[in-house]
Amino acid sequence: MEPSSTVWISRAAAVLLVGLFAVNVYRAATQSITTEEAVTFERWVRPPLRDIIPQPYDPNNHILNTVLIKRSVGLFRLSEFSFRLPSLLGGALYLWAAYRLSRRLFGTGALFLAGVVLLSLHPLVLDYLSAARGYGMGLAFWMWGLEFMLDGRRLGLSGICLGLSAAASLAFLLPAVALGIAFVASRRLSTLVVEQFAIPAVVTGFIILVIPLSHAQAGRFTDYPGLAFIFIPPATLAALTVVRRVDRKLLTFGTIAMAGVIALFYLSQFRVGFYGPWLQDAGAKSLVQVLRRDAGGKTVEIGASREVEPILSFYRARYRQSNWKPLEPKPVSGDFDYYVLRSGDAGLAAERHLDVLYRVPGMLLARKSRD
Repeated sequence: MEPSSTVWISRAAAVLLVGLFAVNVYRAATQSITTEEAVTFERWVRPPLRDIIPQPYDPNNHILNTVLIKRSVGLFRLSEFSFRLPSLLGGALYLWAAYRLSRRLFGTGALFLAGVVLLSLHPLVLDYLSAARGYGMGLAFWMWGLEFMLDGRRLGLSGICLGLSAAASLAFLLPAVALGIAFVASRRLSTLVVEQFAIPAVVTGFIILVIPLSHAQAGRFTDYPGLAFIFIPPATLAALTVVRRVDRKLLTFGTIAMAGVIALFYLSQFRVGFYGPWLQDAGAKSLVQVLRRDAGGKTVEIGASREVEPILSFYRARYRQSNWKPLEPKPVSGDFDYYVLRSGDAGLAAERHLDVLYRVPGMLLARKSRD
């Protein structure tokens, strides 16, 4: 029987992770769609596959995530929640992996709880555990690849998870390969390792990525987004593993105290109402609601700053606003019924004597004056 203290610690970790998943569900259902999510919808989710396959590969198209979003939206109709559902489920897998790895690597004491807290509370990590991008899903599969690898009895599942990690976001290709090489180097290369680990990893990634990457163009991978985010959990695991192996009471105590301070800092930076990387999009949904009420059922033409066009296209489809004319890449200085402007174009409202209906940080809604 486990001591009561370790039982309490395990329960506290479980309660934390369940609570965070509930917060992720709330965020997925309520937060405004972001620019990058809307671009994913506009370029790769809304068009049929036959139109997407011949396109040059774009690293921002997170293949596995895109395919799963298509399926989710097809089953449940388009909404913020259905659009983010695959990422949300990937986030649940990540939180579970954070618990399993912390338990395996750090035991059942306070260092285990520190691991769970540090792995799950980082604001940027939490953002990607519900936002409709492939990073959270890729990280979840990478973590499960490591968990199965350490288990030693499920090498096939480890390989499959690493292949899925790269398929969820190509940013995880190098981390997956690096982890695989480290694993093979730690063991004597044998037919068993190749058959049970290497082949499943390569085949899984190949099946999902071969067609998109066959249309890749040179120079498209020189500035891949999201790389800083990827290293946060592995670095956390590595640091705590060193502390665990040194096994000095003073060092362990100091690490646990520092983990508490870092956790408080993480919490101070976390905001439920918006995704940190896309603060400028936080008011998009409320702005759209104002536009819908004011325009009613009238046929209207909307001019928008280029960065906002995908967001409006998403909400046009989401609310089935067929009375909104399809947005076209026209100069925002043209003649429109309504204008949705980024801060850089906001001066147009005064210049054209527009009626400002709604203003949020980073975005403004105006209409042609009715005087």
